[in-house]
Amino acid sequence: MITLPHGHAATATATVVINATFTMPPCTLTMPATVQLGGLNTGTGTATHSPVKIDIDCPDGENVETALYAQHMSGVLSGTDKMTMVPGSGTTSGTPALFWLKESGGATVRLDGTGADIAGNAFCRGTAVKRSCTLTPVTQVFADTVREEVGATVRFNVMYP
Repeated sequence: MITLPHGHAATATATVVINATFTMPPCTLTMPATVQLGGLNTGTGTATHSPVKIDIDCPDGENVETALYAQHMSGVLSGTDKMTMVPGSGTTSGTPALFWLKESGGATVRLDGTGADIAGNAFCRGTAVKRSCTLTPVTQVFADTVREEVGATVRFNVMYP
């Protein structure tokens, strides 16, 4: 008699971790690329300007909860919600003009970008496929503000609270 070795079926297990991030289809913001505030007379103090409308359009016909947050890009942040407007020449003499934005309800918009991480620092929160928000630019010009063209750049972003 001949004995042959016989094989045993071996089993093995493996655990595979699969990670996924589900994201909302991006909503689109539509607003003017440039907002002209017009001539600002030195020493006039605080002035409000024509409101600016931001349209929010979310794809796929879904009611999506969104909020906006603002982040200063040029100009110097003064606190969390005001910016000094920078002269084109870079002149630093005198008191720089200040710029900020107000929501339609009167609250001042934070310009420090923290609305990206802190929902309470965002503005224009709502749920709809299409909706709009209105912001009012405000400036403060001092008697010794440099008399030349100044500007500030703000980027608006959508967040999904």
